[in-house]
Order: sequence, then structure tokens, then C-alpha cells
Amino acid sequence: MGLLTTVFLLLMFTGTTMLKESGIRCYSLIYEDVARSHPRPGQSNFTNTGYLNGQVFYQYDSKNQRAVPSPPWDKVKGMHDWEKESQFQKRREDFVLDNMQNILDYYNDGNGSHIFQGRFGCKLCGDNFIKGFWKCQYDGRDFIEFNTDEKPSWIPLDPAAHMIKQRWEASPGAVYRAKAYLEEECIGTLRRYIEYGKTHLRQLIPPTVKLSHNSSLEGNLTMKCLAHHFYPKEIELNWLWNGKVQEKKVGEIQPIGDGTYQTWITAEIPSSKKNSYSCHVVHESSFESLVVNWAKE
Repeated sequence: MGLLTTVFLLLMFTGTTMLKESGIRCYSLIYEDVARSHPRPGQSNFTNTGYLNGQVFYQYDSKNQRAVPSPPWDKVKGMHDWEKESQFQKRREDFVLDNMQNILDYYNDGNGSHIFQGRFGCKLCGDNFIKGFWKCQYDGRDFIEFNTDEKPSWIPLDPAAHMIKQRWEASPGAVYRAKAYLEEECIGTLRRYIEYGKTHLRQLIPPTVKLSHNSSLEGNLTMKCLAHHFYPKEIELNWLWNGKVQEKKVGEIQPIGDGTYQTWITAEIPSSKKNSYSCHVVHESSFESLVVNWAKE
């Protein structure tokens, strides 16, 4: 049990998010586990994805059992020992799937497919550690999370989670090792990644903005403002009508796959007012807001 707990603590981190708060640049390292059960023996699978400032920098898949760095991180020499990471993730795969089987046994449910997700990491702003976190879900509902207070512990959020809590806290000092991992080892790894990847992490890529619309049966227009291929992730979009901010529906900020992001906003307006609307975009890559007018499209 002690070995399994140690493996669980070591294997759950690979990702980041870059924020700008009060002029201070922030970085994050996040790892995400996804285990999927299958009623047929040997068909369950496991993936682990690392995010550095919101960018995927590696992925592990139980099918090929290798941790594969993603562009541009595959070109950063000395950043990580990927062979060692592959071996580590294989041990983590065994541990996570074993815990998932325990959950299935608890609910006496070996039929169908189920999903266990774990997400954990740390955040650093300037020279100050901000926080570490570790949360898990089962079939989309909160399952268990780690409390990093002075007396750390796993907090069960599901009936089966009480059993998992007992397993993960069975080894003496396990919760303190988990706390130390989040607040010390994770931060140390993040600092090292920032140094190796500073060329990529500190780049500013301005968004490309495009306006489009669709007509509705009522004679109104559904307007869409799409911002894409920008970095870092944080961005704000608004509709302006005669200089005033209007109501909007906001799309999720999504990674494109090349290290940049895209998002959009929509609004329903009378077609006669189309040329009075503009899309207002605020992004770190520019000191001034970008304004795209319908009349210029």
C-alpha cells in the first residue's frame, strides 16, 4: 500500500496555465488522468495529459505506453526524461485502474463503461507560490479531493470515496507527502519547466478576429465574433453597439492544437442594426483593444 500511495503522489502532474494578475505573470502545471472501464477484460484504458500554462506538453496513452511530448515541447532539449516518464506513467496506469476496479466492485457494477478523472497541479505567480490542488471525479460527479490545510487529508465526496480515502491514507505520512508534492516538488518542477520553456511560455501571439452571421426566421441576425490563434489563453470579447457593451453568449476558450487558443461570442440583433455593432477584443499581446466593425468586414 505504501508503494501504491507513493506512485499515486508522484504520477499526477503535467500542465500549466499562464495568467496575468496585477501585472504579475503567473504559471501553472497541471496533470489530468482519465481512466475508462470496459466490461470486456483487458479493454479498459488510461491516459495522462500534462498542461504547462494551458498548453499540452505531453500525453501518455495505455495503448502505446509512452509519454510523447507535444510540439513545440518536443524540440526543447533537456526539459524532461521522456523514457523515465513513460515508465512512471505505466505504474500510474496500473494504480489508477486498480482503484477504479475497487470502485466498480463497491457498486457491484461491472457492466457498461465508467470514467474516473483526476486533475492536480500547482500555480506560481512571480516568486510566490499560490496554491496546489488535487481533485477527482467519477462518471462526471465529484468523487474525492485533497485538503491542503495544516492538517492535510482526503475529503470523500461520494460513498465509494470513503474506501479510497482509507487506501490512500493507510501509509503513515502519505497525506503529508501529497501536500509536500503539491507545494514543493510541483513548484520546483514548474520553475524548471519555466526556465527550459521560457521562449515559448513568454511569447505573445495576437488573435485573428473574424465576424460572421446567420439569419433567423424572425428576421433577426445571430452574430458571431471568432477570435483564434492567440496566446496566452486569457482574453475578453464584447459586443459594442454605438459604443455601449451589449449582452452576449460566450463560447468556451479551447486549445486549437498548435499551442494557441480560440473562442467566440454571439448575440441576437435586428438585421437593421448590424452595421452599428462591433466586436471589442482585449488581449495581453496588445496595449490597445482591437475593435472589428461590421462596416469594415
